[in-house]
Amino acid sequence: MTVAPLDLRLLTEAALDHAHAGRPHAAHELWEAPWAQAPAGEDKELLRGLIQRCAAAVNAAGGPRGEAAALRQADRAAPRLAPLAAYAEDLGLQTPVPDLAHDLHLAAPAWPRSTRDAPLQVDAVLVAGGHGRRAGGPKALKDMHGQPLWRWQVAQLRALGCARVFAAVHPAALDDGVSSLALGGGSVALAVDPDGEMLSSLQAALACRGATAEGATPGSPTGAERGLLLLPVDCPCPPRPVWAALVATARAREALGQPWQVVRPWVPTVSGPRRGHPVLLGPALLRAVAAADGRVGRLDRLIQALAPDERVDVPVDATEIRANYNGDGVSR
Repeated sequence: MTVAPLDLRLLTEAALDHAHAGRPHAAHELWEAPWAQAPAGEDKELLRGLIQRCAAAVNAAGGPRGEAAALRQADRAAPRLAPLAAYAEDLGLQTPVPDLAHDLHLAAPAWPRSTRDAPLQVDAVLVAGGHGRRAGGPKALKDMHGQPLWRWQVAQLRALGCARVFAAVHPAALDDGVSSLALGGGSVALAVDPDGEMLSSLQAALACRGATAEGATPGSPTGAERGLLLLPVDCPCPPRPVWAALVATARAREALGQPWQVVRPWVPTVSGPRRGHPVLLGPALLRAVAAADGRVGRLDRLIQALAPDERVDVPVDATEIRANYNGDGVSR
């Protein structure tokens, strides 16, 4: 595969997560971006086959009325999917790849598995600077498997493939007199004002990140144009598919010329779809954050001020996005 500048592995990983979860339309939207960019040839035909297979699954799920359309789409997709195994390494797929060309179970089609090794190429901020009065003390210092919660969260974020992590922590999380601590790999923990709003902690992290990020080459892993992932320390770090879905959605929208400034995950609940954390913040929104009054400003208000098409919600399966760590360190 030679599709550029998209990270095709990440897009395919996120698309397959959607497909396995029974959301073929969401998978279709992610594969449409590299398909639109690919020049005529076998690459483009293979991506078209994956898109047609998604369309077949959508129609098949609609009952008998959609079955005929689904079969037609599956027939069109079959010859295009025949060389899929040869592209397994480029697409980041585990082998052996299912023979999609001959799978007739359209209502629940087989899909290949991703190796989930694509880098996210986005920095993350862990907000952990508050007093935690209702939690009985700074949440950053709560015990998690024998270590402070903030360090546990940083390790999770780095393991998930975040480029760098900037942890805005309560001063008590660092040694006396220490305002920042290098964590390796470009990640940094910095002490922030525990009486400040979340926005002020985010601003401090942006300032710490800025010297490198603003000077980065466009498209580089730590470039400011890539956005920034945000996770409050008291929110459990959800599994990899959530993070891949957020970043892949942003990359796909950029490729298709569609706007975005915040990408948020949501899960279905008995009362309807509910959003949660983490969220991906776009470059224009981050500039607004940097310019806001950190003493009284609120991130949610800046998000609400965005145009509706700049606020993008992505379905996920992980209920962790709605959970938080209580004072006993247990996720609820």
